[in-house]
Amino acid sequence: MNRSRRLLMRGIGYLTLFPLLFLFSKKVSSAPNGLTEKVKNRKIEKDVSELPNQISYLEDIYSLVPRIDGQLITSKHAIKSGPLLNSQIFYDKDDTVSTADGYSVFVSHDKLRWKADVSNGVDVRLAGLLSDGSNLGSCINKIILGEIAKVKAGKSIFECVTTIYIPSKFNGRANPNYILDEPIVLPSFFCLKTNGFVYISVPDNITYAIKVTNDILDFSTNTLDKSPTDIQGCKTFDAGGGRFVFSGSGSHNSTTGLYIGNQRQHSFAVRDLLINDITLQYFENGIEFAPNNNFINTFDKINVVMCKYGFLVSADNSVSAGEKIVFNDCVFGNNDIAHFRLAAQVNYYIINCSLDYTGQHVFFIDETCALSRLIIDKGHIEGVPQYLVYCPKKLPLPLKIQFRDVMLYMNGAIYNSMRQLIFSPEGNCHIIFDGCDWTFINYYEHSPYISLTGYRDKTDINNRIVINNPLPRVTGLRSNCILPQYKSSLLGAIPISHAKKGASVLNKFVDSSNVIFISETSGVEIIYGDIDDDNAQIIEVISYSNDTVVDLISAFYHSGSIGSFWSGGCSIELVDVKSKHCNMFFIIDSYNENYKKVINFDEYKDAKNNIVESYFSDVIDLNKIFSTAKNANKHSGFIGVWQSVNQPKCAVTFQPKIRIQEFKGVIRVKLPVFWRE
Repeated sequence: MNRSRRLLMRGIGYLTLFPLLFLFSKKVSSAPNGLTEKVKNRKIEKDVSELPNQISYLEDIYSLVPRIDGQLITSKHAIKSGPLLNSQIFYDKDDTVSTADGYSVFVSHDKLRWKADVSNGVDVRLAGLLSDGSNLGSCINKIILGEIAKVKAGKSIFECVTTIYIPSKFNGRANPNYILDEPIVLPSFFCLKTNGFVYISVPDNITYAIKVTNDILDFSTNTLDKSPTDIQGCKTFDAGGGRFVFSGSGSHNSTTGLYIGNQRQHSFAVRDLLINDITLQYFENGIEFAPNNNFINTFDKINVVMCKYGFLVSADNSVSAGEKIVFNDCVFGNNDIAHFRLAAQVNYYIINCSLDYTGQHVFFIDETCALSRLIIDKGHIEGVPQYLVYCPKKLPLPLKIQFRDVMLYMNGAIYNSMRQLIFSPEGNCHIIFDGCDWTFINYYEHSPYISLTGYRDKTDINNRIVINNPLPRVTGLRSNCILPQYKSSLLGAIPISHAKKGASVLNKFVDSSNVIFISETSGVEIIYGDIDDDNAQIIEVISYSNDTVVDLISAFYHSGSIGSFWSGGCSIELVDVKSKHCNMFFIIDSYNENYKKVINFDEYKDAKNNIVESYFSDVIDLNKIFSTAKNANKHSGFIGVWQSVNQPKCAVTFQPKIRIQEFKGVIRVKLPVFWRE
């Protein structure tokens, strides 16, 4: 292509782009400071008394007399003790009414109006930021109050500039941190913007680092006549590929990192926000959520770490709040008490988040959280020293929590094997695990109970826990089948009825009990023991010979289908076992007989002749389990042990049993349980 043709094409390109540039110029000029429009239309003329191109400080502008409309001057600094600015200031001849705001409009003694370039937001340095960054909060608030005044005067959101620019490094490596001298109060339609990483230190004496609220506005929804009823979809933080990092002085302080929501009723709604590009660390509360005119807000890729509580919802009555609060790809890590403490009726969607290592609990539920709904979808939960769900007080109405396809890595406790992970003794928690994978890192049992709800504190009785695992993957346990709660098992929550201590239960069929203790070997006694402090009946098994065989059998036949996983176990204490081994395994006997209950010993012996097939689990030595577990501190006398077998063939009914054999001495048994998946 020859040179003339290239020039022609270049000219066509310019002509093609010109309408777009013209439209952009008109859009910018509709803001309070139309820099682009003024510069485009100004007359290009020289004057013998032409003004300087640069001034040292903004205060120097007041002594200058412009020669042309739209005349540009660069201010090197805003104030004498401020950082480098290099901001363009222009003269607006047509403006005769704007009042000085101290950061974007400057009115001289001659009533001349100079304006800063705010087409990309108001630079916080224009508001008088100091070189050490120690007055960041007051500078931002100065801008916000000035812009809100313009909204009130013009009755329109479009009267103000809603973006505030904070440079990512204002003083280089020597002092990279800003310091908040007062809390930032940010209306929900404002945005803090930067182009990298902004580090902000928050002193102890500040209640919160930043508060996103419309309480600061003296008007409510539907009161602006030139704007939408609500400003929707605002991006509160825009770090341009970087991140705003707010750091408190430690989780022991009383400072909140990010407060979001209104405290006054009928305030302009805080809604449809996208909150991302932010890290909150070392606060009492990373995020505090006020459930008042606060809804449809999304937290995306935020990090909340090393706080007392990661996300705290105030214990207030929910007023037009809580609809669809979403967390996407967020990290909550190393928070002291809980990642989430929830105390109001709100619906949460926690999607593909990492909830890593809490000091105590993952979800702390207060009684005022009733009727809330939590969906935890995908993602990773790791490091749970106490409870996955902790609800110490009674919920007046149900709360639903659903874990869907979540990786549950249950380490972080003194014992990292199977244990109680849900605590709600007063009840009304409905918890569902759909397709979740579980990892426990200690391959030995230690807990006195088998289920996720324990047994002692009535969590098992007063709640509803369901596990739906079509393709379970459980690592670190002997079985892929986890018992959600005793009451939903095949035997129910009270498998053995209470009886007089010392009475024999060997080969006895008691109508009020769902378990039969059978032994056809000599030299064995099976008697009722004490009622334990969890109100469970203890059974004592005394063996005088190493060849003893004892079966704990379900009194009922149960239905099943091909591919079912059957599980069985109990809480066992080795009181005085003198033999080298004490073996235990789980058996499923299949029958082509209808459902029934075995009512006497003779019927049991006759039924053995009708067994179609038996399925056996691996044999485990209880002596080895106890020798490992007793090396740990605070070990309970009882240990819950269970095993599982797969049912590969069809039959009409099945009878599960636990067999303990080849031991001599005394063992104690309570809470036998069978379940099927």
